[in-house]
Amino acid sequence: MTSPVIGPCPLPPLVVLTDRTQARGSLVDVARAAVDGGATAIVLREKDLPRAERARLAEELRAVLAPVGGLLLVASDPEITADGVHLAARAWLFCTRSPPTYL
Repeated sequence: MTSPVIGPCPLPPLVVLTDRTQARGSLVDVARAAVDGGATAIVLREKDLPRAERARLAEELRAVLAPVGGLLLVASDPEITADGVHLAARAWLFCTRSPPTYL
C-alpha cells in the first residue's frame, strides 16, 4: 500500500469474505451481485493464489466497489493495493483511507 496507515477500520453492516471454492461462478461476478445486494466491503482472502493473481483480482474487485464507494480489504498482504489490510495474526484491520459513514 502506498498510503499511510490511518488506523483501526470500522466495518459496514455487510462484509463479504471471498472464497472462490464456494463461489457459483467467477469471484468477480459473485462480488458484483453482493454489491448489487448492498455489500459495501469485501475482504479478499484467496491466500493460496500467487501475489500477481491476487493483485489482479484486487484491481477487479476495486472496480466493482468503486460505484458505491466501498472498501476492499486484502487479507495478510499489505503489498497489494487496497483500502486496507486484515492482519489475522494480530486480529487488527487497518485502513489506508477513511471509510464511509454507515447508518
